[in-house]
Amino acid sequence: ILMAYESTKIGNADPVDWHKTEIEHILPESPKKWGFPWYGKPKPTDNNQCLGPHKFCKELLGNKLLLEKSANRHVKNEVLDEKRVRANCMSPEDPHPAGVCNGMHYDDSKIKSATGHAAAYPNWDQSDIEDRTKNMIEAIIGAFDTF
Repeated sequence: ILMAYESTKIGNADPVDWHKTEIEHILPESPKKWGFPWYGKPKPTDNNQCLGPHKFCKELLGNKLLLEKSANRHVKNEVLDEKRVRANCMSPEDPHPAGVCNGMHYDDSKIKSATGHAAAYPNWDQSDIEDRTKNMIEAIIGAFDTF
């Protein structure tokens, strides 16, 4: 399904190097670094709005995208800003000399749905995940209208 969606982003062509990709969970399977509401209990300074259970949101189609294996391994459980842009990368698991990150991020990807993610969804909450799920399904179904 993710390959079909990526195909709609590049004019219904086959995704480049699709065999070198993995499924990336934008909201990670282990969201410890993401904090409330995705992980842990609310703090007095947090907005007490509950965006929904992590278990529900992490498995929605809209929370997944294809990403090169090397990029997926690099960004894994990082917060969203660090996943998207190399300049924001502060991963202690992948130390960088003089603050320079050599790992791949969404913006470095050849996968169009990864590079366009930040512009389309500057925040990443339950509403965005559900909206992206709906948009992905509509795009895939729409691709069949061309036949």
